[in-house]
Amino acid sequence: MVNNKVNDMFEQQQNTGKSTSLAEKYANAVGQLSDANDRAAHAEHDLQVERITRQDLIDEEVARRVAEAEERIRKELEAQLADKTKELEERNKALDKRESDVDKKAETIAQNVSEQVRQQMSAAKTRFEKTALNRLADMFDMFMQAFIALGDKDSSKGQELLQKYQLAAKEAHESLTDEIKDKLAKVEAKSKSKTEQIASLVRMIFTQKRERVVFSKEERDTIYDKVMASVEFTDEEKKRYQECRDFCEEYRKRKAIKKLLNSQKEQKGHGRNPIPEDMPRLEEKVLWPEGYIGHEDEYVIVYQGKVQEFIVPAKVRYFVQPYRRPVVRRKDDPMQKLLQSPCYEDVFWKSYASAELLAQLECNKYVLHQPFNRQIKKMKQDGLILAPSTVDDWHQGVCDKIEPLYNLQKDRVMSSLLLGADV
Repeated sequence: MVNNKVNDMFEQQQNTGKSTSLAEKYANAVGQLSDANDRAAHAEHDLQVERITRQDLIDEEVARRVAEAEERIRKELEAQLADKTKELEERNKALDKRESDVDKKAETIAQNVSEQVRQQMSAAKTRFEKTALNRLADMFDMFMQAFIALGDKDSSKGQELLQKYQLAAKEAHESLTDEIKDKLAKVEAKSKSKTEQIASLVRMIFTQKRERVVFSKEERDTIYDKVMASVEFTDEEKKRYQECRDFCEEYRKRKAIKKLLNSQKEQKGHGRNPIPEDMPRLEEKVLWPEGYIGHEDEYVIVYQGKVQEFIVPAKVRYFVQPYRRPVVRRKDDPMQKLLQSPCYEDVFWKSYASAELLAQLECNKYVLHQPFNRQIKKMKQDGLILAPSTVDDWHQGVCDKIEPLYNLQKDRVMSSLLLGADV
């Protein structure tokens, strides 16, 4: 029991000591915390003061720099304004000077125009006074005076007036001749210009549109003279130049003569490929004039006629169908009138394409869907050589021939009350 009390007391003392030490520590901690708060408050105060001071410095620096920038910009703008003002003043001075120069030039031009008009009017008046008609009137007046003077037996005055009349007649004749020559030259130049324009228009519409300048002999001589005048040649160079010119002139003459001789020769064909000689020929069909058949004994064959050949198709190859038109006359005809069948013409004039051949080409194209180039190749294999342009011309001609049939069919279709079409 006693021991227990002693232990309790001992524990109580220990607890009391611990409490005392804890209280001291707490008091010390509170004191330190208070000191820290005080220091923090002082530091914050110092920082706030420093912040306020620094912001004032920044504001002052910004305001100073802004003022400097405004001053610099103001000076630059003033300098630019001064330059612009100076430039405008110089431009205004230049415009004023140019305006004064223009006024002076306009005044000078007006004076020149007035002077030219006055001179032209004076020249026109002088020219009018010197015209042939006016001179003829003066001549007539002078002749009448001379006639009256001679009638009054004043021979000296009449002779003087007659001499003046003869002189005036000569001048009037020369003046009238010059006027007529001038008018004829103007008319000829105008006619030549119109002829050239018409020829140019015809060439542009119906022939090639390229320009081709053709100089006449007079124009070439003028060009040669200008060249000789513009270039300084020695005597040797002039001699060589003249030799070359003579050679060119001789060449042109020979070329013109050759062209004339060639034009007088027999004209060649139109350029189509001839029918091959090795192509089989059918028996000739003779076309007699009307009234000959059945009365052969009444006619005499004067000339067998020229054979025309046409190409007709066959199953494998093509054949040539010749036609002959003999010239005959009746035996009992006292006038001996010659008779001949009209020239046989198939679908096209001056073409050896028969209607059968054209029909075969068109049927192969539109029924069998064979283009012309394939048909041309097939014909070449069979021995018939045709140009694509020739076949195309035949096709265009066939289209022109059947165009009335197409128009008739179109009218019949369009006259129907109801039309149907595939979509």
